[in-house]
Amino acid sequence: MKCIGNEFYSSSGSAAVLFPALKELTLSSMDGLEEWMVPGGEGDQVFPCLEKLCIEGCGKLKSIPICHPSSLVQFVIRKCDELRYLCGEFHGFTSLRILMIINCEKLASIPSVQHSTALVELIIWNCPELISIPGDFRQLKYSLKKLFIYRCKMGALPNGLKCCASLEELRIEYCKELIHISDLQELSSLRRLVIRGCDKLISFDWHGLRQLPSLVLLEISGCRSLSHFPEEDCLGGFT
Repeated sequence: MKCIGNEFYSSSGSAAVLFPALKELTLSSMDGLEEWMVPGGEGDQVFPCLEKLCIEGCGKLKSIPICHPSSLVQFVIRKCDELRYLCGEFHGFTSLRILMIINCEKLASIPSVQHSTALVELIIWNCPELISIPGDFRQLKYSLKKLFIYRCKMGALPNGLKCCASLEELRIEYCKELIHISDLQELSSLRRLVIRGCDKLISFDWHGLRQLPSLVLLEISGCRSLSHFPEEDCLGGFT
């Protein structure tokens, strides 16, 4: 199959509810799939009950339409080698709790996640062309608990991340364009912080780090440009 289009949706041309009871959809190892189109019928509603969407191993797929419902809870995209962008916005994803984008090496942009106000877990893993995670993370301050960013090109942490008081685990690894990490002091729920392999990191908020009341695990390693480390008493009880 090269294209998911009107034949897949089997729309009659008039407004219809398509796949009205489907809760889980997985597209896996579809090596020939190159295009995924939204339904052509005006007023069509697609996957109104879908809760889990997984797209993996679709090596020729270059874009994914964001046309899925407010019912979606988990969205996983994995190992789509030619994927460059996601079409549309996450505005209606009011139930989305888990978003994972893994091993998409040509992905250059994703939509803003700020309106996905139920988002608990965001993992962006090995997307080396991705320069930013757009949106104002202040909208996620009561929901987001886990943020993993691995091998991306971004030069700064997401805007408003400092306000995510619900965040419990933050891992930033091998983001070689990242220069600064600041304003950590408001992450009052943060328990685990790992910063690893960020070659251009030159400044870090040691003062804010000391004020984190919940932090039990701290790892900062392989950041070769980070030359200033605080005196021992600055880190309090950390070792």
